[in-house]
Amino acid sequence: MQDHRARTDQVPRSRRKPGLERLQVHADELFYRQGLSTGVEAILGAAQVARGTLYNNLDGKAALIALYLDRRHEAALALFDEATSGTSCPTEAVCAVFSALAERAREPGYRGCAFILAAAEDPVVAGPRARAHKLAVRDRFARLCEGHVDDAAEVAEQLMLLYDGCLVATTVRDSSVNQAPRAQDAATLLLRHHDTRH
Repeated sequence: MQDHRARTDQVPRSRRKPGLERLQVHADELFYRQGLSTGVEAILGAAQVARGTLYNNLDGKAALIALYLDRRHEAALALFDEATSGTSCPTEAVCAVFSALAERAREPGYRGCAFILAAAEDPVVAGPRARAHKLAVRDRFARLCEGHVDDAAEVAEQLMLLYDGCLVATTVRDSSVNQAPRAQDAATLLLRHHDTRH
């Protein structure tokens, strides 16, 4: 699941530092909207915090990028779990994932998958976290399919092709055309084909 906004409500209030939290919120917005090349000074200026807020809490820009992706990872998985929590039927659950993608794609400011964008821009810093995120999503698809299809691991890999393909198509093709419903239709056919109950 891809949410183009990281959630701040996942951090306990007792552990929050207002300046650092503002820095993270504005880094999230600017890294997503403008890319990882966004300079530290631009982020500090937007957050209206001193340089010490960054360097006294984090080990420079690379650590801020890592935190940005970690926060998005947690938020995206939470949204995936939320979307799939209402049913035990894998087809309904997978359809719920793609329905949620369709909703996100309609939101102002949506640019596609933060992890794909980041890994393409900086494979050294962002690549490992992007791969870890995609593996986590794949594993969730596999768990949804267990006991319902002939090979849950393989079906999960195929669902990931639809999932990532949907995200990329939404980013690089006509932004007015929402690709998620098409991916959902393809996912439904895929699950029907592999359903062991038929």
